[in-house]
Amino acid sequence: MAYDQLLLETLPPGDVCLFLYVNAPSVIIGQNQNPYRECDLSAMAEDHVCLARRISGGGAVYHDLGNLNYSFHTPVQKYDPTAETEMICRTLSSFGIFAVPSGRNDLTVDGRKCSGSAFCRRGNRQLHHGTLLVTCDTSRMARYLHVSPQKLQAKGVVSVHSRVCNLSSFVKDLTVEGLRDALIKSFEKENGHIAPYVFMPSQLNLHRTLCIYHASPAHIYGETPAFTDVWETRLEGMGMISLHISVSHGVITDCRIYTDAMDVSLPQQLQPLFVGQPFSPVPLCATLYDAGWGTLAEFIKTCFPL
Repeated sequence: MAYDQLLLETLPPGDVCLFLYVNAPSVIIGQNQNPYRECDLSAMAEDHVCLARRISGGGAVYHDLGNLNYSFHTPVQKYDPTAETEMICRTLSSFGIFAVPSGRNDLTVDGRKCSGSAFCRRGNRQLHHGTLLVTCDTSRMARYLHVSPQKLQAKGVVSVHSRVCNLSSFVKDLTVEGLRDALIKSFEKENGHIAPYVFMPSQLNLHRTLCIYHASPAHIYGETPAFTDVWETRLEGMGMISLHISVSHGVITDCRIYTDAMDVSLPQQLQPLFVGQPFSPVPLCATLYDAGWGTLAEFIKTCFPL
């Protein structure tokens, strides 16, 4: 993510660049996405899977060493995402894989998604980047990503597994390295002679700063759009309770409590236990347990993505 931003902000004005890379297992969310909604943070922490927020829009994606990522960096005057997508499709067709554009930003093969892309502009430079699933572990992808039922329904599928496909399922011996080399050849054919880009010392200093920024919780969680959640349950011996939680920058900023409990002071008892807490099950439930609300804490655990 840091290299993409570095290239977008520091490449010479007229340069056209293709950046190809792989990442260790990680989930990358869009600039305006809510990580609490998009992915299973508990499972990711358990499996030591990183979370990152990119500078472009679009949806959450899973990266691993079987997923080839591409980035086209161009001047705005030369920006042509259709031509860039066609170059990728031609490269895939050289392997006997016939991908077609679908929806806003996907590539599909036989109706199943093998690639998604996103876009970002800074000044006079344009970024078009995306994924290519080659030998990606789609079972882990399904474990970490939460795709809304509405999105799956709109695609006519019932799960992440049925929605995506690896390119290697069409060409068994296809590798990330082989596809990478083929894309470089296609890029050279489109643009003439190409050469590796060498970063200047000043750019590398900026890269270190960007790495710190992209790894910071303030960037990953603090840029989460403000949102409201509603949790409802029935507490034995008390009645119904409805918690209306407001969250901003990863912190609970308000908690409105509605209940038919006989104890009219219940909202006043509970509200201070929520406000100011990180929107995360571990610290929140620990606070509730300490205050003697173990049953409510057990319910709260179920309110976070599993």
